[in-house]
Amino acid sequence: MKKINAILIGGAGFEPYETLYRIAIPAFEREYRVKVDILGLYPHPELNRIKDTLNGKEDIDVISSHTNFLRSYSHLYEDLSSYLGDLYQDLLDPLKKSCTVDGKILLMPRFIDVRSLHYRKDLVQAPPKPGTSLLK
Repeated sequence: MKKINAILIGGAGFEPYETLYRIAIPAFEREYRVKVDILGLYPHPELNRIKDTLNGKEDIDVISSHTNFLRSYSHLYEDLSSYLGDLYQDLLDPLKKSCTVDGKILLMPRFIDVRSLHYRKDLVQAPPKPGTSLLK
């Protein structure tokens, strides 16, 4: 049986991911006849420290991450363009851009995380316009 080595988000504060893994991984293993060996479950700060030590030659097949960390660790990821090209045609352009570096598709999004800004109208008359920098 083939095996996939994975380092995934988990641990304190990330228990919902672990619940998902307990359901999704066995189903994936049955469907694709591949054993998933979770090498570790780490919260983001620790996962990023581990990724800082990797050079891309380790026996790790899957690393859970977020698009905002992609550029920092792009050397760890394989170009998935030949596998996922059709899937990416259906994505919105900003999401496509967040998953690619130098024209290579390096991430497969599991969901879209949209940042939002909430403000109190009694304190702020109008929110900053998109693209406006408040840092000057």
